Parts: sequence; C-alpha cells; structure tokens
Amino acid sequence: MKLRIEDLMLEISLESAIVDFQEIMDAVAIVPDDDRPAPWDAMDGWEHELVKARSDRQRGYIGRFAILAKEQGWYEYARNCGQSKQVAREYAAFQLGRMIDQLAEWRRNGYQYFGLTCEFKGAFDSIWGVEPESVDDWRRELAENVADALEKQGYSVNRPPRKKQFFSRLSCFDVLHQGECNYGA
Repeated sequence: MKLRIEDLMLEISLESAIVDFQEIMDAVAIVPDDDRPAPWDAMDGWEHELVKARSDRQRGYIGRFAILAKEQGWYEYARNCGQSKQVAREYAAFQLGRMIDQLAEWRRNGYQYFGLTCEFKGAFDSIWGVEPESVDDWRRELAENVADALEKQGYSVNRPPRKKQFFSRLSCFDVLHQGECNYGA
C-alpha cells in the first residue's frame, strides 16, 4: 500500500508478526568452510603426536603409526559437575578414546569443516569452523539466535519446547557431553 503525504511517498507493507521457528531453521544455509587449517594445527584441543605403533590393534592405528593424545581436562570438568572420581576417570577415558578415534578418522580420510549462516527478515547470524557431527546442534543454536533478534524487533516466534533429557547415573556420559552441567558458565 502506498500513501502520499505532501512531497513524500510512504509505502506500507503488512505482514504477519508471528514467525514459525521451523521457517528460521529452514533459512539456515550450510556451506563448506575450506579456509580452516587442520584441526590439530588450529590449537583447539586436537593436538597430538604420531608415534611408532606397537601393534595394528592399537587404538588410533594409522599405517605404522598410532596417535598419542593427552587428556583435555575432562576429568576436572566431570568432577566439578558433581561426578565421583571413578565416573570422572571413566568419562575422561571415554572422551580421550573418542578424540583418538576422531583424529584417526581425519588422518585416514581427511577432515571437513562447515559454515552456517542464517538471514531471516533482516536478522542475521553465522558461525564457521563447525565439525560435521556438530552441524545439527549449531543449526539449532543459530536459529535460536536469529529468533532472539526477531523478538527484539517485535516479532513473536513460535518455538517448539526444548526437550529436557531425563537421566540417571548410567547416562552421566551423555549428560556431561551434552552440556547439562553448567560448570564454568
């Protein structure tokens, strides 16, 4: 709709002030991020050494070499989240094993990072250097950030409720890994 006021032309558009969260999720674009160095060169917790392997059954075996990595503070994290010493040690060993497996996978098959961008109704956010297994989590986080910006602009966003995980001592690894502990926050 256009309206003339003296020498000015005013254009008015009518649109819904209610936004469906899924529309924002659908607006997230995922693109390759080829400008990143190898994870172990970026000094972001993936540092390791290649050492002569004792056996081809050794965890992290690559050709004649094996990956040697250090624990990254997972024990202290688990303890500060209220876990017992045994559970914290098991959690640290579990995470170290996952790290070695991931490094071996990257060494064998290469690594890939992604960038995620989201622009919706003038609100924008992006993140780069996302590992493939984290894309879905970051996609949701990016959409949440854009939804927050839209709400500041006056829109109402219909968000689905976040699923609250029910857990027991048996699933403490999942709880710690998914960030249910607010230590350091």
